[in-house]
Amino acid sequence: MIGAGVVGLAIARALALRGREVVILEKNPMIGNETSSRNNEVVHAGFLYPPDSLRGTLCRPGAEMLRDYCRERGIGLAVHGKLTLALTEDEDGLLETMMAFGEDNGVQGLQLLSAEGVKEREPEITCRMALYSPNTAVVHSHDYMLSLQGDAENAGAVLSLNSTVVGGQGKVLTVEDENGEPFELAWDTLINASGLGARDIANYHSSERDIPPPDIRYAKGSYFTLTGKLPFSYIVVPLGETLAAGGSFTIDPGGQGKFGPDLEWVTEHDYTVDPTKASSFVAAVGKYWNGLDVDRLQPGYAGIRPRAYGPEDPGGDWLIETEVEHGVSGLVNLLGIETPGLTASMAIGDYVAGQLIH
Repeated sequence: MIGAGVVGLAIARALALRGREVVILEKNPMIGNETSSRNNEVVHAGFLYPPDSLRGTLCRPGAEMLRDYCRERGIGLAVHGKLTLALTEDEDGLLETMMAFGEDNGVQGLQLLSAEGVKEREPEITCRMALYSPNTAVVHSHDYMLSLQGDAENAGAVLSLNSTVVGGQGKVLTVEDENGEPFELAWDTLINASGLGARDIANYHSSERDIPPPDIRYAKGSYFTLTGKLPFSYIVVPLGETLAAGGSFTIDPGGQGKFGPDLEWVTEHDYTVDPTKASSFVAAVGKYWNGLDVDRLQPGYAGIRPRAYGPEDPGGDWLIETEVEHGVSGLVNLLGIETPGLTASMAIGDYVAGQLIH
């Protein structure tokens, strides 16, 4: 197993609980050090994705598994509900499509609200209509990952931090330890859940493929934290350009509000937050709420999401490749696993385990 982000840990747990011997290689000094620790920690309901997609298939059951797991383990989980806003006539149709996706995906409790219905819940929001999701939540993602790690290790899995995969041929990986010393590791089954680096790992076996691994694009999202009183009790998400400009409002597990992420396509892994973006965040939020003062925004953090699609194809999906796709026995590549990867992590774990254990 390569990668100890939330998805890698969930897969390692699923395999270890099924009796597999699991070694988890993680290049960073701690678990969840990249995409898994740089997101909004939202547990999505499952209405954003077509029912015939991997994201649509795994999000809703994953959310239910995660909520049950966190409640059993006492992991911080707060259900706020979400208002997805339509600000233009075209976006009205998007909400209706999402409502249909949600119904097909088995999401419970969704409601389409009129502008007046939104104001009954959030009087300061102005929009055309909204899709209300009562079950959308936020989770303390680090505590969740620690629990997944504990389950995997209790079932016999071994975690090796500061272990960077630098090459591979056949069924042998070349790995460097924290001192830069190389060693080789043979494998029978290899799960490539290395997030931002997953395509690089997949490339080690590209000579055995009919076609090379698909390109991965990198979507950077910055967040600004909000000082003072929370403006809304719900998670609030606009659509379209307003969303891409940082207009979403979420509440972190500690109860602090934040806006973002915005969307910036990048080629480098730079987590710097540009403080001058605050004014564009205010402009985006101003399309549905006029109460945001730029002085209340402070640069927060940034995350980078690996995507198997780009701006020309906003409806892209995850890629979970097995021998059927690449011809290498025992190899599973997870490419472009971004939102809702945290939400669906336990369902992804079961899905991958099901590809390997019959």
